[in-house]
Amino acid sequence: MQENNVGIDSLDKRILQQMSKGINSYEDLAHECNVTRSTIYRRVASLEKRGLIRRITRSVVDYEKLGIVTLCFAFKISQSNQKRAFAALKSSKKVKLLWRTFGDYNAIFVAFCNKGEEGESIGELKTILEKCGATDINTSVGFIWEKIDFSPFNDEAYDKKQLKLYYSEEEHLETATSLRNSTLR
Repeated sequence: MQENNVGIDSLDKRILQQMSKGINSYEDLAHECNVTRSTIYRRVASLEKRGLIRRITRSVVDYEKLGIVTLCFAFKISQSNQKRAFAALKSSKKVKLLWRTFGDYNAIFVAFCNKGEEGESIGELKTILEKCGATDINTSVGFIWEKIDFSPFNDEAYDKKQLKLYYSEEEHLETATSLRNSTLR
């Protein structure tokens, strides 16, 4: 990912990474960033003043325990119908994330519904999309969120930890050897 020059240093980036992962207490941020609580307070105030963050407290909710199911939709819609479709989706209390995209589909969204109401909710949202002229509507039902990270920066230490969890020791060695051998050819 290409980095923009917005006048932030490595500590600001670490603070933004941790806040994007759901850590909001000054004490927890100080611990994760290995600085004092007062340093975190000053830095967060500066990030707010410069408009790089808005003080919105967020929590990571366990949707499964609440009986809430995630519905994922991808669809195509003509340029002339987009305004109407996006207005309808924005007005739906079920729709939580909505993107205009470029690629196989030109819109993707995530909606929530109660467990057991998936079919009814999918039907309701598909009807809205069809009335707005959407085509190629694809849906998926997700029960467990495996990752939530809205950080705009890469965390290489975290990524390495995750790779170690992903690969067994033998697979990790095989992958490293295979990559090394392919670059030698």
